Amino acid sequence: MRVNVEEIDACTKRLSIEVPSEEVSRAFDQAYSRLRGTVRLPGFRKGKVPRSLLEQHYGDAVEQDVLETLIPESYAAALEENSLEAVGQPKVDTVEMKEEEPLRFTATIEVIPPFEIPDYEGRKFDKPTPRVLDEDVDHMLEHLTEEHAQLESVEDRSVQEGDYVILDLTGTVDGVERDDLKSEGQAFIVGRKTLLPELEDALPGMAVEESRRVEVVFPEDHRNPELAGKTAHFSVTVREIKVPLYPELNDEFARSLGEFESLNDLQTAVREDLEKNADQQGLSALKKSILDALVEEAQFEVPKGLVEAERESLIQQLQSMVSPEERDKLDRAKLASDLEPQARKNIRQRIILDRVGDQADINVSPSQVEAEVRRMAESYNKRYHEFRAYLEKRDGLIGIEEELRRSQALDSLVEKVRAVPKEEDRSVLAGHSHEAEQESRLPAESPAEE
Repeated sequence: MRVNVEEIDACTKRLSIEVPSEEVSRAFDQAYSRLRGTVRLPGFRKGKVPRSLLEQHYGDAVEQDVLETLIPESYAAALEENSLEAVGQPKVDTVEMKEEEPLRFTATIEVIPPFEIPDYEGRKFDKPTPRVLDEDVDHMLEHLTEEHAQLESVEDRSVQEGDYVILDLTGTVDGVERDDLKSEGQAFIVGRKTLLPELEDALPGMAVEESRRVEVVFPEDHRNPELAGKTAHFSVTVREIKVPLYPELNDEFARSLGEFESLNDLQTAVREDLEKNADQQGLSALKKSILDALVEEAQFEVPKGLVEAERESLIQQLQSMVSPEERDKLDRAKLASDLEPQARKNIRQRIILDRVGDQADINVSPSQVEAEVRRMAESYNKRYHEFRAYLEKRDGLIGIEEELRRSQALDSLVEKVRAVPKEEDRSVLAGHSHEAEQESRLPAESPAEE
């Protein structure tokens, strides 16, 4: 086999491949032999059909079969022979083939260009770690008491802010009751703003079994075109009012959690957890600094095909986060332009970490992949076997293995650098909300805002 490699640019090469005529003839012989064993023609026993008739009836199909066999085989051999590692699929064209003559074709491929990983042995990087304040410990203890609060029904007063209310909601538009504006027995916390403002404003002062009529005007740009600009009339009925009863923060409460002998033990454990969280935040910041420096210093061209695929993946992720109506309004051309830098950075990071993994001879074991799949299934609240089957159908296990390998590659870099602790003047809980988000079971186009 003859192969000529032409460099188009740093990331693109064109391979001109010629497969000898004897290999082509052998491939045709094998294809017709396989066909003869399966074809039946009138007047001939199975396996006895003359080749001339097979060529007459199935010549085009056999030629396609030969191409589909020889092109991948010779392409793979050409890559190995020339020590090339292609990314993505090749673009195959100018195919020329006749029986008893050489097969000639070109394959345009993208490759990762050669580049050097900077030596980070002993290099200094800041590890900015937030502080754990006494107020942070108090906040987490308060959060624990909220988690263990008991709800008690009240009937001798009206709704107040902070109450848990059980509501029945029925909405009509143009006099027609709509299922997507209906909810029965749904719990809401007054003041959390999980309902439309008009409904939220109507609740304070209502008594159990009291009903009120509320008018809501949906905005012109509402994501449901059937509701955009429409006026809806809701019937709101309070079925129950519940108030939280918080446990007292003392030794007895600490012991009730089953792991502590006293409130002091609980406080110590909470502080230790926060300190671990602070250290993890510092480690994440350290890793980001290292990776950002690598991307900046390891200069090389990035294959266009990889960038385009990553950009499309980012667009799809964004589209999945919005409603169908909002999705239709997205300007894909602008999105593609806006996401291009992030896509390029993502690809550069992966290429660099893959190279680091190669240099460090990092291998991910099946047991590590298995453990990650189980962790992900638990975090998504999915049955393990169903989640694993889902991943297998979409080649997701390969992606998990690759990400684990890159994570380990980055860990290997962290071990080489000199991490300089730097306590930041910010709380470990800065920007972190501890208020539990109230889950809504209402339909997507319900009165509950999302």
